[in-house]
Amino acid sequence: MHPWARILRAELGNGLPIRENLESLQADGLVRADHGLISLTPAGADVRRRLQAAGRERLNVLLKGWDPDEHAEIREMVDELARSYASAPPRPRAALSS
Repeated sequence: MHPWARILRAELGNGLPIRENLESLQADGLVRADHGLISLTPAGADVRRRLQAAGRERLNVLLKGWDPDEHAEIREMVDELARSYASAPPRPRAALSS
């Protein structure tokens, strides 16, 4: 089984078809599907931004005591890591151990 298939199965739960997940995201107004292309709606982009901000805030908590003005390179790494959550979210442990 392809590694991405294991990741998708771990993310989607107990066999819930991708179509149902897509339909749910569409019903919630977070994505649109047009001729096989799936893209975020403005509401979906807002959710992505909020998730990135939450990830960045969590990292900031972990880095408490570091002065971002004094350590600009740390701030840049935190921002980059937060952005990476949207493009490549952390993989579930179950998918990694298979």
